[in-house]
Amino acid sequence: MMPRMRARHRRLPLLLAPALVLGGGLTRVATAAADSPPGPPAATAPARPAPSPSPGAGARAATPGRPVVVPPGDTPAPRAPYPLPARAAYPSPCPPPKRRITEGPTPRAPHPVVPDRAVPPPVRVALRTPDLAAVSGTGVWVTVFKGGSVDAPAIVRQAAAARMTSIWVRSGSTHDGSYAASVLSRLVPLAHARGMRVIAWDFPTLSDPVADAARLAQTARLSFAGQRVDGVAADIEAKTEGVFLSAARVRAYLSRVQVGMRLTPTDARPLVVTTYRPSDYWWTGAGHYPYRSEAPYVDAFAPQVYWSCLEPGAPTAQAVDRLRTLGKAVDVVGQAYDMGPAGGRPGTPRGDEVWRFLDVAKRHGASGASLYLYSQMTPAMWRAATAYPWKR
Repeated sequence: MMPRMRARHRRLPLLLAPALVLGGGLTRVATAAADSPPGPPAATAPARPAPSPSPGAGARAATPGRPVVVPPGDTPAPRAPYPLPARAAYPSPCPPPKRRITEGPTPRAPHPVVPDRAVPPPVRVALRTPDLAAVSGTGVWVTVFKGGSVDAPAIVRQAAAARMTSIWVRSGSTHDGSYAASVLSRLVPLAHARGMRVIAWDFPTLSDPVADAARLAQTARLSFAGQRVDGVAADIEAKTEGVFLSAARVRAYLSRVQVGMRLTPTDARPLVVTTYRPSDYWWTGAGHYPYRSEAPYVDAFAPQVYWSCLEPGAPTAQAVDRLRTLGKAVDVVGQAYDMGPAGGRPGTPRGDEVWRFLDVAKRHGASGASLYLYSQMTPAMWRAATAYPWKR
C-alpha cells in the first residue's frame, strides 16, 4: 500500500483507499495539514488504551562490519505540543470529495517466472536471538528510485534532531534490481556516527522468490563505506501491486533471506516484513494476507497503518495487538504523506494525528513506530515526532 512500491510506476497505488474501505471504511477525510484539531464528531470517541509497560529494546549484539560507536546522550525532549495520554484525533473534513481518478486500473500481471508448481520449499532457519535495536524507538522512511539521489546529511541531521533511532531506505526491487549502494554508502556512516540504525528495504514481486531473496540478502552482506546496514525489510504487497502473493512463495522467499543475509552464525541483525494493516479484510477476511506464513521466518512486523479518514488510534491499536499474537516485535508504520492522489483523504495528517499514532503504538506494546514518508513530513509532524517521549 505504500506509494513507493512499484519500481516502474511512481504514483500512489490505487490500493490505498480501497484497502481502507474493505478494512473498516473511509469514514472521514481531511483536506489540509493544519495543526489545530477539529472537534469530535457526534459519535462516541474510541476508548483510550490503557498504559502498558515499555517494550524492551532486545538483546544488543555486535553488527558485522560496524565500528563500535558510543551513541550520543539522549537529547532532552522539547515541551510536549499535545497532552498525554493522547486524545482522539479525528481527521476532518471527511469523507473525501468524490472525484474521478484518471490513473487507470492496475495492469494485469504476467505469468510468474517460476510457476506455482515449481516454487521450492522453505529452507531451514536456525534459532537465534535477534538484535531488535533497529526496530525499537522511532524512525522515518526514505524512498529513492533507481538513478535517484537524496541529501543524506540533511536526512540524518533531521532524524537525529527528532531523536529518531532508525532510517529506512529503499534499496531495490524485482524490476530494478539492487541500486542504492551509492546512497547507502553516504547515509550509513553518517547515521551510525549519530547513533542511529539504517534498514534497507526492498520490493519483491515474488515472481522468482529465490532470485528476490538473493538480492535482499546481498544488500545485507555488502559493505557500504566499510559499514553495513543494521537490518533489512521485505515489503510484501498484494496482487493488485503486481505481486504473486501466496503462502508458499512467501515461505520460500523469507526463509532464504533469513539464511542468506547472515555473515556469521551470530549475526543478529533483524529481518523485517512490511505488511498491510491487519484489518478484518486482510487478517481473517477475503484478503487472505499470509501473516502466519511470514511469522516463522521474520524477526519483526512493520504494518502500514495509513489511517486516511479513520481516527488513527483504533487501527494502530488493532495492528499492534493482532500482530503481537504472532510472537514477533512490531514496528508500526504511520501515515505521513498525502493520500489524495490515490482517491483518499487529500492533504497530509496533522501533528496531533501523528502524536496520537505514536502514543497508541507505544501504549499497546509496539517495539517501535516509524513515519512514511520523509519527503512529505510537515513541521507539525516533525514537532510531534521530536517531542513524543519514546525512550530509546
